[in-house]
Amino acid sequence: MAEAEARFLEECNYALEARRQVRFGGIFAGHASITIPAVHLDACGPRVLTSTWHDGAGLMPFLGTAVYAAERTRAARALYEFYVAHSTATGSSTPIHTRATYSSHPTAA
Repeated sequence: MAEAEARFLEECNYALEARRQVRFGGIFAGHASITIPAVHLDACGPRVLTSTWHDGAGLMPFLGTAVYAAERTRAARALYEFYVAHSTATGSSTPIHTRATYSSHPTAA
């Protein structure tokens, strides 16, 4: 229970989240399938994290519409690359769902 509480409180640390999002933006700059929304530090505060809006869909709706195996494979590869980078950069396997957007457009960067 203490671990769950610590991870929950970590997710509420917006300064830490902003630093991580900026770091991941650098790690994935130019990636064909992963985009990290830009953080607007001038509009952030102790209880607010402001970043660029990215339209998208959740994983399950995407899987329901991704009829081509190549598209599913590309999404799976992007998720794996993001998970490995997240674990390596933070030393953690905590949830990462709020830090990236998958782009189903093959040339998006």
